[in-house]
Amino acid sequence: MDKKKAVKLATASAVAASAFVAANPHASQAATDVATVVSQAKAQMKQAYYTYSHTVTETGQFPDINDVYAAYNKAKQAYANAVAVVNKAGGAKKDAYLADLQATYETYVFKANPKSGEARVATYIDAYNYATKLDAMRQELKAAVDAKDLKKAEELYHKISYELKTRTVILDRVYGQTTRELLRSTFKADAQALRDSLIYDITVAMKAREAQDAVKAGNLDKAKAALDQVNQYVSKVTDAFKAELQKAAQDANAAYEAALTPKVESVSAINLKQVKITFNKDVDVTTAETVGNYTFPSASGLTVTSAKANGKEVILTLTNSAAQQQTADLTIENVKTVNGELIGKTTKSVKFLDVTAPTVASVEAIGPKTLKVKFSEILSTVPTFTLDDGTIAIVNVAFTPGSDEAVLTLGTQPASGTHKLKVKDGADYAGFKVEEVVKEFTFAADATAPTVTVKSASPKKIVLEFNEDVTNVMDANVEFYHTYKGVAAYKATKTLNGRELTLDFANPLPEGPFKLFLSYVDEKGAQIADLWGNKVPAQTITGNVTVDTVAPTVTKVEAVSNTQIKVTFSEEVTGGDVLGNYTLKDAAGNTVNLTSVSTTDNKTFTITTPTLNGGSYTLTIKNVKDKSINENKLADYTTTVSVKDVVPPTVSDLDSNAQGIQAQLLSTKKVKIVFSEVMDKASIENKLNYLFGGAALDSKVTVTAVDGNKAVILDFTDATQNPAGATIQVLRVLDAAGNPIAAASTDVQVPSTVSAPLFDKAEATGKNTIKLYFKEIITGAQADDFEVSVDGGSTWAQAGGLSNEVVDGKSVITLTTTNNIPTSVANVKVRTAASNVDAKNSFGVAVNLGTSGVSVADKYAPEMTVAVAKDLDGDNFVDTFEVTFSENLYVPSVNDSDFSIEGYTVKSVSVNGNVVTITVQEKTTNDLAATPKVALVGPVEDAARNVKASQDGITATAADAATVATAKANLNLTVTNPTGATSTITLPSTQDGATVTWAITSGGGTISNGTYTTPARTSSAQTVVLTATITKGASTATQTFTVTVGDNTDANSDGVFDNATTVVKN
Repeated sequence: MDKKKAVKLATASAVAASAFVAANPHASQAATDVATVVSQAKAQMKQAYYTYSHTVTETGQFPDINDVYAAYNKAKQAYANAVAVVNKAGGAKKDAYLADLQATYETYVFKANPKSGEARVATYIDAYNYATKLDAMRQELKAAVDAKDLKKAEELYHKISYELKTRTVILDRVYGQTTRELLRSTFKADAQALRDSLIYDITVAMKAREAQDAVKAGNLDKAKAALDQVNQYVSKVTDAFKAELQKAAQDANAAYEAALTPKVESVSAINLKQVKITFNKDVDVTTAETVGNYTFPSASGLTVTSAKANGKEVILTLTNSAAQQQTADLTIENVKTVNGELIGKTTKSVKFLDVTAPTVASVEAIGPKTLKVKFSEILSTVPTFTLDDGTIAIVNVAFTPGSDEAVLTLGTQPASGTHKLKVKDGADYAGFKVEEVVKEFTFAADATAPTVTVKSASPKKIVLEFNEDVTNVMDANVEFYHTYKGVAAYKATKTLNGRELTLDFANPLPEGPFKLFLSYVDEKGAQIADLWGNKVPAQTITGNVTVDTVAPTVTKVEAVSNTQIKVTFSEEVTGGDVLGNYTLKDAAGNTVNLTSVSTTDNKTFTITTPTLNGGSYTLTIKNVKDKSINENKLADYTTTVSVKDVVPPTVSDLDSNAQGIQAQLLSTKKVKIVFSEVMDKASIENKLNYLFGGAALDSKVTVTAVDGNKAVILDFTDATQNPAGATIQVLRVLDAAGNPIAAASTDVQVPSTVSAPLFDKAEATGKNTIKLYFKEIITGAQADDFEVSVDGGSTWAQAGGLSNEVVDGKSVITLTTTNNIPTSVANVKVRTAASNVDAKNSFGVAVNLGTSGVSVADKYAPEMTVAVAKDLDGDNFVDTFEVTFSENLYVPSVNDSDFSIEGYTVKSVSVNGNVVTITVQEKTTNDLAATPKVALVGPVEDAARNVKASQDGITATAADAATVATAKANLNLTVTNPTGATSTITLPSTQDGATVTWAITSGGGTISNGTYTTPARTSSAQTVVLTATITKGASTATQTFTVTVGDNTDANSDGVFDNATTVVKN
């Protein structure tokens, strides 16, 4: 019997015995001794191990996992039964048997936290189950790849990556190298390979997202780092996700570029006559090729003669070459990106150094008898040329100093094949000669027509580029049109520079995709062709026009002094030099009257103001547009401007009617002195800063800062001095910024009697609302304490209501008036009642606004009162709405975007006093009867700069109705021959666009052919009523006129009657 067969037989016997023990533990114990039971259990445990290990070793295949589970469970049962037998039998070998069973069990079957080589079956089962789970993930990932589901693929990629990194150690714990290797090669290797094949795909996907997120968060450094990886790996992605990932990379790069602040990346000299500028964004060809946007200091002797843009690069060519090792500053300004962003003014140092000799870059046959030779740089002098050792004559060399190419005209056409051109001499602008060379090139006839592409496109200019030299471009037979072929208004003006053709248009192209038509007036006439005669066919060229749609922004506002504020915009603008487009208000909301505004570059504007005290001001800017064809408008902008306080404080005069600077006598022993601004507390509370009658204050006088350090109260209660009627000298006290009062001493007069509470101002804020501002707290106020006049003081009416609130430690009393206040607030006054005034300050002194009262300031915003539709051009379509406001408006505050009209598009607005004329887009159907609502949707201001933020729509009078109303108002009659026997009156048939018909509704006379003839005079006067019916569309109105026919009295018998016939409009 061979060894293998013996092993199998022994194994089978052990299995049978073990099965018996497992089924009949007590019978087994009775039938056999303990040693046999232990031996059989150990054999079963080993057999569980052999179930997987022998199969793998002998077949190279995995056993059925169900067989392994079955053997595993039998082994566990055999172990449990054997332990039970040993424990029951006891004896001297009990512990040894148990230890032997446990050791075998832990080696082959199971052990918690096993070491290498232990728990072999349990470890294998865990590893196999894990491996099949990993393989299921692999198959799922492969399915996602096949389905081109990048999102799912990325999710599974990360799951498998996690498994491979942290979990595949499970496979390494399996006992038996052959089994371990089979698990690895069958499951792990395939998963690893699939995962690794997608590493570039997932990296690009993740980093593209990371870049987008970083751009949104404003972290451009992080975005750039992510994009570096995207751009490095995107070319290596799999075909499955190539299109999607290329798009993601493109979008991420575009988002990053859009977020970049455009700038000059680098400037360097190519040679002594050319400079290369690199920007961080693609530049607009028009502004980038404007020579005036590049300047060197005049002392350098360098000027720019041409500029050529390509993407992010611009090559400048100088008029004169620089000196070797010359350094000069180059200033770059007014260059825009392709999206219309202005690149900030930049100055960079350029060092010119050229130590390299020029070389021949290429030789190309561009026609049957024409060669083009390209050099590595521009040359100052042309080389000499010899073709095929002089066997083919060169009859002309076309070369322009400063060019990097020469065009050779040959005497005869060379044969097809290889030829040799010898080039020598010639030099660059550093004086280095062209390296002598014999350049081989292939001469072959060209049968391919030139192609043309769009280099750049803007609303009024398209730049085309041919792929080779062409002729006949400027011939009159060659025409270009945009949008509509053959329409003269869209025909281009041509300018050719080398291979570049610039087309200029008087009428701009629309934004977005465009069509450009290349056409020939005569198909048999001259056509664009290369030098071989290959013609460019008539065709439609497409492209895209990008219009600057980016509105300008305010990039900086700073107070450069207390009389100047500098405003910087993101680009050149219009309207920045209009003073009315700026509103400056102090901290109290009062408008500061600006003096002037100036600029030197249409980008930075300096506003000159009156002397501003230190503190915070609010600047509002509106009605500013950029200089693009789109005229993008700045969104109304408001910011806070901090002005340094350099203005000396003063003592405020509290009674302008009394001579000198007046203090307030609060009581017989208390005096209040008020300053023009917030003061230094320690300074104004220092008694040494005050003199009483030229001497120091009594030591018992106390000085206390009040009103937020804008005033002090001097309390003489415990002093012998009596302040009433006295003079107090205020010395050079300091304001909060440390500025002292300019005068060495300021005399302040104390009233001889207790002062009325300090009143600040009165403001009308609505049709029936007046606010009274006091400089201290007022209590006890009643409505009958105050009277209001709306006619300049001629008549007065008691206030209808009152409320009192404390704002910043001071009272603001709001009166409700019984008479309506005009929005102009003209002739409005308020006064206190003649007696029994309950409104008093904390010292019990009643408010007193005088018998003639105080004027009320205008804080009442304007309102729309009437809107009228009009057809000014008489074509039966509404083209204008006239909106009347309650008062005159501040013209710069009114914009076309401030109004919304139901069913109409607002085109423009104009202002004249209190009337806003709104021009609208005409409709295509008669709308003269329309009565749309006109709403105020943006802020407008009155002449006092009070803001009306919005107003609900008011119904417009229809155009027809408005015409009728105008006609009725303007319709008048005149009597002809009023003292004759009979008189006539011409009756108009039309008036202001309306039709007028006439009738005699009372009295005599006749109407014929538009003329009314009176009846014959009689001994008494006669009364006639003429009625006009005025009609426009469906609108109609009537107007009557009374004609009084004079009697027949003729005292002189001269035929001129004494009493004239008259007509009166009723």
